[in-house]
Amino acid sequence: MHRWTDLAVHRPTPEELPQYRAKAVAEIIRGVEELGMVGVGEFFARCFTAETNPEKIADDLKPIMDVVRAYKLPIQVMTAWTQFRHNLFYGDPIWVDEIASAYPDVPIILTKMGRGMENVFDNALMVAMRNSNVYFDIVDTTPEHLRRAVDTIGADRIMFGTDWCCITRWISEPGDCYDRHLALLDKAHVTANQREDIEWRTAAKVFNLDL
Repeated sequence: MHRWTDLAVHRPTPEELPQYRAKAVAEIIRGVEELGMVGVGEFFARCFTAETNPEKIADDLKPIMDVVRAYKLPIQVMTAWTQFRHNLFYGDPIWVDEIASAYPDVPIILTKMGRGMENVFDNALMVAMRNSNVYFDIVDTTPEHLRRAVDTIGADRIMFGTDWCCITRWISEPGDCYDRHLALLDKAHVTANQREDIEWRTAAKVFNLDL
């Protein structure tokens, strides 16, 4: 099994894609059965499909989504940009509407809710408005987007998160990633109850944690 970092910089050929999907299914099963995994972390769609039609993307991801549903796992889908190659197209979450509607009982987390990009955030929010099983995390978002998301879909569908990448060190004020993300809650003027949802209650619900 390739490491995810290898897959993120490798462009699978059409001939390789079926085996990558099969290996992903096997790895999810191993993760649950042997390691007690409670969710599928952020994945790169280009590792498993070369399609650009949302319906065909959903068809390619069906084996992965079927096993995720069988184990009642949430799955994280990257939005916006990443430093890894071949994934920028799939960072626009408009295609996720197809799998979200086909698997309404699977929690799908659109990580980064667009990472501050207006068009990506708008599409993420549109997908979330259409599908109640779609959630956000606050990683690298803006106070304005967080406020709008809270007002539109509710804090009980948004969860706390942090991230670091090699690009982060080049921004003007990188700061501490944990404190920087906590500050987003203050700048978005969330209420005490909304803060509880974002900081832990939403994640406890989505990942079925006994807290």
